[in-house]
Amino acid sequence: MKHILIMIAFLALLPPVCAQQDSSGYREVSFGIKAGVSSSSLYGGDLHLLSSGSYVKPLPGMFAGITVHSRLSKYFGIQSELSVGQSPVMLHLLDSNSQQVYNSRFKSTYLMIAPISTTAYFHRFRLSAGPYVSSLLHSSIERKGADGQITTERNIFGTATAPGGFRYKFDAGIVVQLRYECNNGWNIGAGYSRGFIPVIEDPRIQHQWKIYNQQFNLFLGYQWRRK
Repeated sequence: MKHILIMIAFLALLPPVCAQQDSSGYREVSFGIKAGVSSSSLYGGDLHLLSSGSYVKPLPGMFAGITVHSRLSKYFGIQSELSVGQSPVMLHLLDSNSQQVYNSRFKSTYLMIAPISTTAYFHRFRLSAGPYVSSLLHSSIERKGADGQITTERNIFGTATAPGGFRYKFDAGIVVQLRYECNNGWNIGAGYSRGFIPVIEDPRIQHQWKIYNQQFNLFLGYQWRRK
């Protein structure tokens, strides 16, 4: 959480630093909002430990965020982003009673910060790429009980005293975004993120499950420029 707070402070300080103009006339800072839909998934060699047959079906989620774009020249700049979004997927779990697999919704909500993404401008297109770090806000999984009823279990979020098999609270990876910008401030885009930290924590064993986040998203945004 300390790292998250440091990055939030960085986002707050970045606009006034980057708002200074130069003689080229291209340097500017813009503030924006964005919202859209996402399609999350999981990947990794240990996926079979979480879902029977390594089955993962992406489910639609929603996200929203704020952005700061600092254009440094005609073709290059930097971007910072803070967003909150859902990352649901469908798994296959094995029923210990019937030995049959059943569908289970595995849901996560993350606070994500992409502090510095290098940005390239070409006509109305803007391509950015950089690292991100995220904090898990909520997680749940559906399990079938002895009575055959499926209930939502939130214990997978885990606590410091949990014996194992609970969620990592942080993730980090890379994020890539492509936007098309209109003259009136509206923009539309797509993004892809890939995590490098396992989603499941099990301190009882040295071998952590190699299961990681990945996500595609589509969004609509609006930005206010200030030269």
